Amino acid sequence: MDELQIKKLNKNGYEGALSLIWNVFQEYEAPDYSQEGSDEFHKSLQSPTFLSMLTFYGAFCGDKLVGVIATRKEGSHIALFFVDGKYHRKGIGRRLFQTVLGKCSADTMTVNSSPYAVPVYHRLGFIDVDNEQVVNGIRFTPMEHKVRVKTENRVNCPCKRIKCVRHGNCEACRSYHANSKWKCACEQK
Repeated sequence: MDELQIKKLNKNGYEGALSLIWNVFQEYEAPDYSQEGSDEFHKSLQSPTFLSMLTFYGAFCGDKLVGVIATRKEGSHIALFFVDGKYHRKGIGRRLFQTVLGKCSADTMTVNSSPYAVPVYHRLGFIDVDNEQVVNGIRFTPMEHKVRVKTENRVNCPCKRIKCVRHGNCEACRSYHANSKWKCACEQK
């Protein structure tokens, strides 16, 4: 794989980003949605009002766009997050997420996760804040990630993986490890 570069996209780059988003949505997420939900999602990708609220970042392998993340509310809400299926599980999503996380000035970042992406967001340190909901056919689970973990939590965290995005955020760590064969460091004896 060529060296990965993360770049902020200008409006000229939106067409390629929206095409990637739609293709990935159809392959991985549309099977979990009703026709109404798929139509609603497609409509949002064509809405100038919706798109004008977003800041887009792209992941490029050489000249090829392989992933996109878009935020709104000054970077505190992830509105779109898609990686080409051929590039899943290669750290591209994590790099995109870390880019927007580093630019977020809020204490908490939110997302309304599709059913397909819930495990991905859990691995990134998000926790569910409500049950799955359906609005206009769009299925989502509201989630949040503590951007600013209290310094004393980080210092007192028993986990040795200090670069982990969940380090110092015990609630997110417990949520992540609930479905893992490994226990949280604080629960190991």
